[in-house]
Amino acid sequence: MSIDSVLSSILPEKPTMKVLASLHSVVPGAPKLHPYTSLSDAVRSMNPRASSRAKAIAHEMEKEERFQDILRVSDLVDKGDGAYAAITGVRKTLGFFFKRKEGAGIDVNEQQRKDAVLKALAMGWMVHKGFDGSAKEKAEAFWSLPAGQSLALYFAAIEVALPFADELASGGAGLFQGMMDREGGSQLKRLSLLGGFSGGDAGSMLSMLSGGLGEKIDLASKYVGPIAESAKNALPRVAQSADSITGVVATAADLLPVYRLLGARLAAEAIARAALVKDDRLG
Repeated sequence: MSIDSVLSSILPEKPTMKVLASLHSVVPGAPKLHPYTSLSDAVRSMNPRASSRAKAIAHEMEKEERFQDILRVSDLVDKGDGAYAAITGVRKTLGFFFKRKEGAGIDVNEQQRKDAVLKALAMGWMVHKGFDGSAKEKAEAFWSLPAGQSLALYFAAIEVALPFADELASGGAGLFQGMMDREGGSQLKRLSLLGGFSGGDAGSMLSMLSGGLGEKIDLASKYVGPIAESAKNALPRVAQSADSITGVVATAADLLPVYRLLGARLAAEAIARAALVKDDRLG
């Protein structure tokens, strides 16, 4: 799998990009969502005057196993895989929110908590793989990139703030940490079943990201209504009907390859960042 093949298959007019763009437009301070469709474009988005050598360096770096691993794991988070499948959150999250809005009883089941923790750990593992240096330096690099902030914001809004809006509104400032304390151990084991990486690396890296993720969750919790409405409106027209959170619409939303896109963008920007530094050193 190549970064270009993922980015070029999810164009700005596709529902996936529309959902992400709607999220970025609603939450104050969200980074600009550059609509690049190739690794070379990602390099150019970070430095419009990037040399052809920097782009060549980036394409050579893309072959490294660690970046291929990021694409593989982000793809698995979307597709799911057997007993340890992670469930894409858009459909369930909107379902929870709009049922709550209509006054129906809400049961945010344990699977939602487990999947949120698993996705957080998958994010930690991608950061561990994608950047060089100490855990602190890797976390700083992640937060410096628009793709890192975008991934964190999507996770905070879709996986935590919307489905757990009631708990957050009633003083659940430590909700995410509580989820990690309760489910972290079992989800580390679940994550290891994906193969080829250490859950321990994911957990230690996530601990470095937890403060920033908590801030994103707190921010997203203040805009749950606008986030949900904008995400709903970004889905295909059928998603705007009265029963949009069930049936056909639910299936359509579940197919959004959001994590595949976000993982590819994170890998692309991590590579671009490193390639630009290397090109600068070469003079």
